[in-house]
Amino acid sequence: AVFLSCCTAATAGGGVTPISISDDVLLTTPSTFVAHGWEPWSATHWFEHFDNPVLQKTFSHLNSTVIRFGGITADWLKYVAGNAVSAPCVFGPAWGQGRVECPFSTGSFDALLSFLDKAGIRVLFDLNELIGRNCGQSKDGKHQWCGDKPAAWDTAPVQLLLAHIKDKGFGNIAGFELGNELWAPEHLPRETAIDDFAALVKMVEKVWPNKQQAPPVVGFGTNDCWRNNGSDLMAGIELSNGNGFSFHSYPAGHPVGGLVPFLTNSSWLRHNTLSEADRCLKAWNAGPRSRGLSLYVTEAAASYGITKGTPDTSSFLHGFFSIAQLGQFATAGAGLVARWSINSFLLQEPGRDPTSWIASSDFFLYQLYQNFVGHGVLEVTGDDDSALVYAHCSAGSSNGSITVFAANPSDQTIALSLKHATQPRSEFILTAPGGNFSSKTPILNGNAAQPLALNADGSLPAMPARFCGAQDSMSQSGACGDTLTLPPYSQSFFVLLSAGVKGCKN
Repeated sequence: AVFLSCCTAATAGGGVTPISISDDVLLTTPSTFVAHGWEPWSATHWFEHFDNPVLQKTFSHLNSTVIRFGGITADWLKYVAGNAVSAPCVFGPAWGQGRVECPFSTGSFDALLSFLDKAGIRVLFDLNELIGRNCGQSKDGKHQWCGDKPAAWDTAPVQLLLAHIKDKGFGNIAGFELGNELWAPEHLPRETAIDDFAALVKMVEKVWPNKQQAPPVVGFGTNDCWRNNGSDLMAGIELSNGNGFSFHSYPAGHPVGGLVPFLTNSSWLRHNTLSEADRCLKAWNAGPRSRGLSLYVTEAAASYGITKGTPDTSSFLHGFFSIAQLGQFATAGAGLVARWSINSFLLQEPGRDPTSWIASSDFFLYQLYQNFVGHGVLEVTGDDDSALVYAHCSAGSSNGSITVFAANPSDQTIALSLKHATQPRSEFILTAPGGNFSSKTPILNGNAAQPLALNADGSLPAMPARFCGAQDSMSQSGACGDTLTLPPYSQSFFVLLSAGVKGCKN
């Protein structure tokens, strides 16, 4: 475990940081914004537990979010007709070597959609375009390469699945994605992928002639925005009448020494959270955005690999990045940001019944985000490199209330002052138990006696706010001033009930 070097400190510089929050909404995030990724290789092993009430209860906490069902193993699924749920495939060293086809029945699709629909979750489904191409090994002998002139894509399985979806009338399809990390390493020529995308759009239009009723189609799940701005891909999507451009973002890569040096550095979080996406964001803003092309981040986390023995993406540490990622991609205008992945969000506890589940630390952070952060994005200025501060209209409110959410990855207490009324307010402040960055059970509002963890039946623990009233300088929980206090190494949400922000009314 990795522990904090200290846990209390005076306000940085002994002063207060004035924060300015706009009275007008900068932009509005769509209902698809909060999402999670689920890799087929692991998801298909959970299908047998879909009738388990603990798992059902656990997933119900992701209500109103989107799950992007996809990833590298989505490239190996071959859709087949059949009511029975297909047995899960074992993906091993031969993942990318030679021809690999894993049967995925229409019954499996039904089971997935039905399970998630009961939880109020929509699905962005990553479709396979490698079937029929007999792709061989690349020069490194490890990754599937389909040749300079790939064989024709066998679209029959996709057509079968699309027709099945239309016939079943599933209402929780958030869209289809084509492509997953096709160019790092290279699987298909870019021109081939663009042609495939055009073919998919035509297939969707044939099944759903009414474009208003058709699920969105996005591509290409690329992981090379760090070296290619994707303008050719965006042009291909627009030319095909597609709906969105998708990419992946892992700005810390696979850090040899672990994530602590990155995620406890507020300057890195401020300037590098979107760094891997920067080229594609600039290309999108250069025209496609104004023409209506959406932007989907279908895999997003601080890193794609972790050094053994250091805090991973399920730990308290990753919450600093989650706040930065949600705040910055919302401000950038992304339509969907899928935290990668469910495997590090809900975990099977080692040595216990396979139907027992534990949650990551930022599972609870996401609960607070879903419950209190609305879609209206406000502009925040004045926060310096000590903390990262974001603000939205409060969820479910139209009276001008706002929610300020902030990450303080430093060892200093930081006080924020606002021109808007900060009382009455509800506070939710998460810290690591005993200063343990590796912990999956954060402390809420200093209540170390009851760290947050899922109950045995999959239900949420109590997550009460610390309330600060408008009249009294003291509440039942302790002192409440007009400043918003960010303790050292904290992840915080403040719901300002009487902020009166004009853009958050009506």
